[in-house]
Amino acid sequence: MKRIKIFLSTALSAAAMLVGNPFTATAQQLPNNGFEEGWVDCVPWTSSGNTKTKGKTPTSWTISHVIGIGGTGATEVGQQISGHNSSNGVRVINSPNSTMSSQKVPGYITLGTTWSTSVMGKKNDGGSYGGTVFSHRPDAMSFYYKRGRGTHKPDEITTIVAYAWKGEWQQASVPSEIKAFGSPKTITMIDRERNVIGYSLDGCLGGSVTKSSDAELISLINLTITDNSDDWINSYTEFEYKSNSVPTKFNVIFAAGDYFGGSSVVGEGNYLDIDDVKLVYYSRLASLKVKGLDVDGFDSNKYEYSLNVDELPTAADISVTFMGNSGSGVANIAVANRSASEAVATITVTNKNGSSAGFEDIDGKTSHTYSITFKRTLKIDLLSLIVNNEKISGPWEPTSTISTKQPFTGEIVAVLSGNIETPPTLGDREGSNDRPTRTMTVTHPEDNSVKTSYTLEFLPYIAEIEHVDMERGNSLSPNENGEIAVGQRYSVAGGVKNVTLKKSSGNPTYTCSEVKDVDIAPKIEITVVNDDADPKISRTYTVVYNPPVSSRISGVVIGGTTYPVNTEDNTIDLTSLMPLPDINAIEPVYILPDDYQSSEISIDTENSTGSITVTNSQADKDYDKLSSHTYTLKLAPVSVSRPRNISLRNTEGNMVEWSPEFDSKHYEYKLRSFMPADNAFEYEWFGSALTVSAERIGDAYSETPQIRLKFTGTDGGKDFDGETSHTYTLSFNKMTDDFRSNHLSEIRIAGKPLENFDKSVLNYNIATPVVNESDISWKIFEDEFNSSDGTTVTVTRDENKAVITLLVKNDIANSSGQSERTYTLQFLPYYSRLAAVTAPDGSSVNTLGLVATDGKVPMRLLWQIPKLPDTERDIDASLVFMNPTAGTTVHTVTADADEATATVTVSNEKPDADGLSTHTYILTYDRPYYSRLQSIMVNGTEIEGFDRNKFDYIVDGQMPGGANAEVLYQFIQNSNNLGDYKIANQTIDAEAAKITVVVSNSEPDVDGLSTHTYTVQYSLPYFSRIESLKVGGTIIADVPQDGATPMAVAMQLPADDEAAKALFAATFRECSGTPTIEYAFDRANGIATLKVTNSGEKDPDGAAVHIYLVQFEPPYSSAAESITIDGVAVNGFSSGTTEYTVGGPMPSTDAVAVVYAPGSGICSHEISSDVETATITVTVTNSGDGSGNYISSTTYTLHFDLPYFSRLSSLKIRGAEIEGFDKNRFEYTIAGVAPARNEIEATVMPCSGNASAQVSIDVEQGLVTVSVTNISGTDLDGKDTHVYTLHFDKPVNSRLASIIINGTPLAGFAPDTYIYNIESSEMPEDGAVSYTLGGDAATATVSYDRDNAEVTIVVSAEGADIDGLNQHKYVLRFKKPAETPSPGGVTSVYEGTLTIMMMGEDITGGGQAAKVEITEESDGICTFLLPDFSLDLGDGPAPLGDIKVENVAMTPDGKGGYTYSGVVNGLELADGAIVADVTLTGTTDADGNASMTIAVLWEGIAIDVEFNGECTSTILPPAPPAEGEWSEFDGTLSIEMMGSYIAEGQPATVLITEPVDGKCDFKLPDFSLDLDGSLLNLGDIEVNGVEVSEQNGLTTYKGFVDGMAFLEGEIIADINLDGSVDASGNAVMTIQVLWKQDGDDIPINVVFNGKRNEIEWMTVAGKLTIAMEGYDITEGGSDATIRIAKTGDDGLYTFLLPDFSLALDAASEPAKLGDIRIDNVTMTPCNGYDRYTGRIEGMSLADGEIVADIKVDGTITSDNNVRVNVDVVWIMEDGKRVPILVKFTNMADTPVEPVKTAYSGILKTQSDGNETEHSVTVFITPGYGNRVDIRIEGIDFAAAGRAAMAGNSISVPSVSVTSVGNGLKAYDGAVIGSQVKPGVTLDITLHGFSDRSNNFNIELDMLWVEQNARLSGSFSGTENTSAITDVPASDIDNGVAEEYYDLRGVRVDGTNLRPGIYIRRKGNRSEKILIK
Repeated sequence: MKRIKIFLSTALSAAAMLVGNPFTATAQQLPNNGFEEGWVDCVPWTSSGNTKTKGKTPTSWTISHVIGIGGTGATEVGQQISGHNSSNGVRVINSPNSTMSSQKVPGYITLGTTWSTSVMGKKNDGGSYGGTVFSHRPDAMSFYYKRGRGTHKPDEITTIVAYAWKGEWQQASVPSEIKAFGSPKTITMIDRERNVIGYSLDGCLGGSVTKSSDAELISLINLTITDNSDDWINSYTEFEYKSNSVPTKFNVIFAAGDYFGGSSVVGEGNYLDIDDVKLVYYSRLASLKVKGLDVDGFDSNKYEYSLNVDELPTAADISVTFMGNSGSGVANIAVANRSASEAVATITVTNKNGSSAGFEDIDGKTSHTYSITFKRTLKIDLLSLIVNNEKISGPWEPTSTISTKQPFTGEIVAVLSGNIETPPTLGDREGSNDRPTRTMTVTHPEDNSVKTSYTLEFLPYIAEIEHVDMERGNSLSPNENGEIAVGQRYSVAGGVKNVTLKKSSGNPTYTCSEVKDVDIAPKIEITVVNDDADPKISRTYTVVYNPPVSSRISGVVIGGTTYPVNTEDNTIDLTSLMPLPDINAIEPVYILPDDYQSSEISIDTENSTGSITVTNSQADKDYDKLSSHTYTLKLAPVSVSRPRNISLRNTEGNMVEWSPEFDSKHYEYKLRSFMPADNAFEYEWFGSALTVSAERIGDAYSETPQIRLKFTGTDGGKDFDGETSHTYTLSFNKMTDDFRSNHLSEIRIAGKPLENFDKSVLNYNIATPVVNESDISWKIFEDEFNSSDGTTVTVTRDENKAVITLLVKNDIANSSGQSERTYTLQFLPYYSRLAAVTAPDGSSVNTLGLVATDGKVPMRLLWQIPKLPDTERDIDASLVFMNPTAGTTVHTVTADADEATATVTVSNEKPDADGLSTHTYILTYDRPYYSRLQSIMVNGTEIEGFDRNKFDYIVDGQMPGGANAEVLYQFIQNSNNLGDYKIANQTIDAEAAKITVVVSNSEPDVDGLSTHTYTVQYSLPYFSRIESLKVGGTIIADVPQDGATPMAVAMQLPADDEAAKALFAATFRECSGTPTIEYAFDRANGIATLKVTNSGEKDPDGAAVHIYLVQFEPPYSSAAESITIDGVAVNGFSSGTTEYTVGGPMPSTDAVAVVYAPGSGICSHEISSDVETATITVTVTNSGDGSGNYISSTTYTLHFDLPYFSRLSSLKIRGAEIEGFDKNRFEYTIAGVAPARNEIEATVMPCSGNASAQVSIDVEQGLVTVSVTNISGTDLDGKDTHVYTLHFDKPVNSRLASIIINGTPLAGFAPDTYIYNIESSEMPEDGAVSYTLGGDAATATVSYDRDNAEVTIVVSAEGADIDGLNQHKYVLRFKKPAETPSPGGVTSVYEGTLTIMMMGEDITGGGQAAKVEITEESDGICTFLLPDFSLDLGDGPAPLGDIKVENVAMTPDGKGGYTYSGVVNGLELADGAIVADVTLTGTTDADGNASMTIAVLWEGIAIDVEFNGECTSTILPPAPPAEGEWSEFDGTLSIEMMGSYIAEGQPATVLITEPVDGKCDFKLPDFSLDLDGSLLNLGDIEVNGVEVSEQNGLTTYKGFVDGMAFLEGEIIADINLDGSVDASGNAVMTIQVLWKQDGDDIPINVVFNGKRNEIEWMTVAGKLTIAMEGYDITEGGSDATIRIAKTGDDGLYTFLLPDFSLALDAASEPAKLGDIRIDNVTMTPCNGYDRYTGRIEGMSLADGEIVADIKVDGTITSDNNVRVNVDVVWIMEDGKRVPILVKFTNMADTPVEPVKTAYSGILKTQSDGNETEHSVTVFITPGYGNRVDIRIEGIDFAAAGRAAMAGNSISVPSVSVTSVGNGLKAYDGAVIGSQVKPGVTLDITLHGFSDRSNNFNIELDMLWVEQNARLSGSFSGTENTSAITDVPASDIDNGVAEEYYDLRGVRVDGTNLRPGIYIRRKGNRSEKILIK
């Protein structure tokens, strides 16, 4: 349900209404349609019977002038103007209301009745109802118009509405007058325009709508005009007909604007001029056909035609349709043959509405005749073409374009009707390459002069590829860029095998290039050329392969320099490098980098040679079929200046041991011997001997004896390192005189001596597993020269390597100079490695050197041999194992034939030398010659579960694409590139749903086969073709499949469908689905049509439906072939159509002739007529076959114009048909009083002419007459009028004749007025009201209601009164008792000094202490009180009492203060002893100072009293009487309305008071409904006096409210409350809301579920102000409530501001944002008050639409004076922060005019946990109104601190200054985005107070935006008058001109501002201002 919509903004702009006017003599046209028949005064209609006139209106029409409220607001909206070619026309114009110009009254003119309603601008509605009598069916409406738009709303459309109808619509309770208050009088409205034409009543007033049984809309025009014109334009619009009925009523509306658009779219000054309105009755044709074909060039306004035809037609061959939608056209068709080859047809068209004046067509005629001259001519029927031996089926019309879909050709044969083949004449090629054409001329074979030309269109000339077949790959199609992506390497896919070109005109050819860039990015270019194209067409496509498996480099990088490969000899020139490069410094540059390539680099530094060998571990080879490539490094020549080897023998003749072993590139050694006495070294050379020089350092007894040997080449050249000589340093053992042994004389293993041991032999191989260290023993060798003293032996064991070493060592060398030696015992390891792998050719690869990269992962051996051995045993034979070995070696061999790999795993019981007990080797062989596939894809879908070794598949589903399926294949990657891997064959059998793919290769696959066949079998097709057909036992084997060739059977088609279907038995192929046959029987022609489908799927031939025709013998027809009337064929006659509307008077049956349709049997016919229904029936009968079979009959009904009836078909009273009604019975007696006019429903019989019913009612006599007249002709009885008389009971008066109050008749009494407001009089005593009855049969009772000051008189009678009621109630409303005045407003208390001047003397002696009170009562009004006034005339003070002056005027002075003036005359003092007149004047200022003068005049004695003081306190008004404490329940609502839930889980709170005497109050605050996304806020639901009962801990509640008002009374509803609360506080409340809707009530069921809120809140009422950008959007504050509660034992509180809402200004609708709730608020006790502070960041408001940071800071004094600042920072989506300063107080808070001031003091700041004190000065500069700018100077943060970035000063502009009493002023302001310096932007909030002692305190809250860092500060200081001169002057003082802008940024005139919000800019200052 939608929210209540207001249709019109006020009653003064109500929509125009229709005024009913009867037609005059020419009832077929509108009355006064040229507006020339005079103009009359207009009396706007209202339900209260308005008689006042407003403006003029044309006779029979009504312009929508409005009368307003008794003439107030009366407005003219139309006028007389010069017409179109005449003196009179009408202008209707939207006009401003004469009283309220902002309201616009729409202007229009109509034939109906206008109405409008409103109550003080609300509950608006209006429209038009009724129309005029009318009984014709016009086709169109024509009128002339001019149109103009004003400047107000120039885009408003113009509406014209015309409509005809029959029957009656009634809408109850439609208010139809404008009132200032109360309820408008309602009527039952007849034929409201919206109801008649079916427009929505959304937003409209009134009750339910009912309609009569015959009510229907018959025709409608709804026209919109948008173009303006200063000249007359003729508009011509056809009616849209909704029904074939004849109307009885008609209306038309011409509106200047949007008639149905509502008041919001009405544009002032928009006008429409109208003239010459005419109804049009067509007598022309819309179409004309001969033998079903349109007459070429037909136009409704063209009346003569010539046609060439094959055969001359008859009248039955000519069919017509009529212009318009009325169905009123009539045609007389006749054909006359002039000769055998020529005939003329005449078609005379009339309109059955009539042919007299007024029934004219648009051209003024009532009939039109069309003629067609037929000439029989030869015609060429081109049925088909044979193009390139392919048949193309037609037929085609002459000169048409025929798309052949064939290449351009001359091989064309034309096939004419009769299957005559003839060669056509062909023209030259024309057109373009994109659309080649040629002209084809066909000559008639019987007459060479008869020729017809056609344009043949052929396929375009293109040069495009359809797809490419690869040698060993898929069939591929190019992309839009001409690229064919293979997705494989060239070595895998091979070259292009075949290219298929797209079908084209011409003879396109292609050429393929050799493969290019085969080593990097292989590609083949295919060039397609079409030489036959003009111009010639050529296009090149590129076949793109994946890059090859590369093992090549383009060069090396050394030290950042690249050295390229010479591709001619694969060398890299490095001769420029000396020294020679280190192999670790050489970085290969791979041509195609990947993770599989590696390089082995070697350099022979002695021979200056080097090489790089690149390999790729992938199985495939490079493009050149190599797996590796070696590059030679050309190096600079070297001259070796190093020896190959140096050796030295000791004194025993043995070689001395070197440490380390000698290497020519290592230059320092330790020799285990004494320094030799000479340089007896032995040398080996790399080439020529070198020059050697020796240098001895020390002697043999030195601590470190050394010899340095320097070697120099003989040619002086450089060695590999760039040096020409090299020096080796040899260190020796120190010579001693005492020698020690380091030999062993014996080694034993497990006690057995080591065989063949020799003390000088150090290495031994032992063919047993390694023993433990403990199994080894030895003896140290000793002789006379070598002692064993100090000799040690250290044994070490490496179990994995099976090695034990014995280190024999002594610190003193032996006699040969050695100090240590090591004996090595090599036992057998536990080998788990291969020694080698042999190839079939006998070669082998040693595998011992292969190790895993991390010692754990399997090792990979790349082994290229031609083919994987046939068996794993053959692989095993190629393996060489380590022998002998410790332990037992176990190995496994696993072969993978598809991957051409063998995996060898070798294990032993213990780890090998590398620590592993298992080693895995992978041997890779040449790839197989695959003849299998990796996958098959059909039409983009891969075959599910495909496996290369599975060859037959069954797919559940239809074969995609059928015969055109696209089959793609994925070959297995890395097939041997020496083979011919391809698709050998492919077949697609759509009928069998099977795809077969044959794959082959030149060599056998791994299974020994070189060919493999895959089959994919889909579900069988959905055949819908019949294989064979049996009809009634006759078998038809050769069933035609063309859908057009009938199959003849020798039998009759049965009349019964089921019997006919039983004749057929069809046979189908085996298939999916179930073929079904749908039968259609054409019994007139004896044809059965079989429509075969199968599950909605297509047959393999592409058709989802197949049609078969079966021709039976001609039927025994009882159909007519034609029916004629007086020789004229019935228009549009067809044998199968039995109902016809002929029109015109019904002829005699003799005028009707029948021709039978051909068929079997003998036919006869009968003709009858019915004069009442104006119908003739023709019944044709066939006698059948003579045996009683096939007898049939067909009845045709011809409808003619009805007679001119003037009788009723129905007569209803109050919706019910009169009992015993008959159209030929004219008198009735009915019980009860006579009905109202709208309760009588008289329906005229359908008829010709213009018949209408008039009703007259004599209520007093109980007599009703209904007169029916047909002005167009007489009824069957010869009469044109019939009268029906209804007799009812006479009425019984149940109304009053008068009312008397206290003996005086009530003035203005009327029997039909039932409510009287007598509020100027007091409620009379009981019995003071009497009456006089209007009738003797009535009785009356009087009741008195003193609570509501009402007296009610109820009059009753047994029978009904004239209004149908038997009871009437009169209500008298008197003045209600005075109510107790409500408490006043805020009271300000001033204390000071009172002086009293009397007769020139101050009788107080200089003043006396006093106080006064000023209480604000309302806006601008207050009460002044001087309590306990006394006079001391020398004998002590005499108390006179209070001086109280009420209704004192208080006027703001613009500076925060007020002036006061008031008078009281006759003030009684001293208990009435003194009566004086008192005059009060005075002022108060913003600082709280008051000065008052009280002039007392007592019997001519003037007493002048003066008071001067200051405000010391404010007193809030007393709270309303306590109603009991409320308990809160928080929970959710579910709301059900009209059968569906419009809300579930909606948060809500309900309030319930504690019960008193078994009753309580219930409240559901802020109840709202969400109606289709629009929130309707209804307000509070309050139920008082709820009955409360308690039983077993469950408290129940029941209450009811009758007629609760919502939305200021717009919604009235009954409220029923039923609920309960259990002992745990759980509440369930059901609130049933019954929305009263004038009898159509709407129930709304509301269920609340919640729980009692146990928090004890302190609630404070006061004022809330909201400031944004320095502007108080509440304009002085709004009522609000805050709540504070202690919510924990830790001293923390919760602050709640409920239902916080926000509006741009006080005039805007506030947006509800939700509750502001801040938990964990800290309370700090202070001197005389408590301070509450808290903060929350990122609070979500408005259901998440708003996110804000909120800080609360407030105080509550011991006197319960409350002031709270709630600083809200709204964080926008773009990060912008908008401050909103919310301030709550229950004290007076008045704006003051600020002054220039400066304060000095201490500012304490907190930042990053540090507190800093600053000596600062605060400057206050006045701005606009009560605004100041505050700048703090002298801030001094430590330079190292982050806060120092904030600078030395802070400014906050536009700070609000208000007075809060006791001399205090409050300062509140904020600034967002204040840029102190680049990178430092501050958001600042400021609150402060100054007192009358010139002390100033400020609290600052700052956010450094860029750093998201908070700074806070508090200032305390006093006024510094010396600094005031430093306060900067405001822009006002500088004389800068002010500029004003609206909110769009457009500059406006500041001297003439309309009410609204503006931006005022002066200099660099801008602020928002409000103009009220």
